Amino acid sequence: MAGPGSGGPGALASTKPAWSTELPSIESVVIDGRRRIVYTGPSMNPTLRELDLLWVEPYGNRAVRAGDVVCYKSLEENVNIVHRVVSVGPRSPVSGGPFGGRRGTGDGRPNEGIYTRGDNNPTDDPRILRAGDIIGRVVAAQRGPRLRPIPGGHTGRMIAWNARLHRPILKVLTGVASGAYQGLVRSGPFDFLLPGDLKPRPVCFNGRGAAMFKLLMGRRTVGHYDDHLSRWRIRRPFRLFVDEHSLPNPESPAADPRPQ
Repeated sequence: MAGPGSGGPGALASTKPAWSTELPSIESVVIDGRRRIVYTGPSMNPTLRELDLLWVEPYGNRAVRAGDVVCYKSLEENVNIVHRVVSVGPRSPVSGGPFGGRRGTGDGRPNEGIYTRGDNNPTDDPRILRAGDIIGRVVAAQRGPRLRPIPGGHTGRMIAWNARLHRPILKVLTGVASGAYQGLVRSGPFDFLLPGDLKPRPVCFNGRGAAMFKLLMGRRTVGHYDDHLSRWRIRRPFRLFVDEHSLPNPESPAADPRPQ
């Protein structure tokens, strides 16, 4: 997918920059019989993360199995959906458990119902799929230089069970840690603990007719200005060292984030 390039530090424009041209964008591409799709959204966390590049392989004559991570096209929005198969075939009325307790009894034949759910979702998807609705199975995901396999079948079911059983515990722990972190942020900033070359500094990069505003600490990018939200977004734990009120407003003509 095409995106803005980055060059050296440049001067801040007197008005809010805008794209000068409409850049081309593709949803997926087929290479060597496998479709490449960029994953977005939180529904398959932690199995998949935003911007993972997925390798999707057609099923051919193979049966769809519970535990497979599959890609299909949404009827309402005409976009690709990537979720896990929770059962195939008729379902029992028993309820409960991370998979709803409704086990499929089929063998993945074309006329059987296929039930799906995101690993991070509390309920099954409302749409019942057929084999012909599925573009293919996600066999691998690339994050940066690392390409890792995405298991299906029984192993895939165990991965989904583990993610859903740990979600309530992680939610509690995350809430406690987040509260402590926010308290430290409010009592900071702690930039006085950093040597001069590591103190946070805003920088403007120009590329393809657009300006991108980044926050650097040394050579590390720790934040950026979000044009949609009109605010700076700073990664943890680096907010501890940043006085957000002192950062320039890129939408203001008086702002100048060039490094000194």
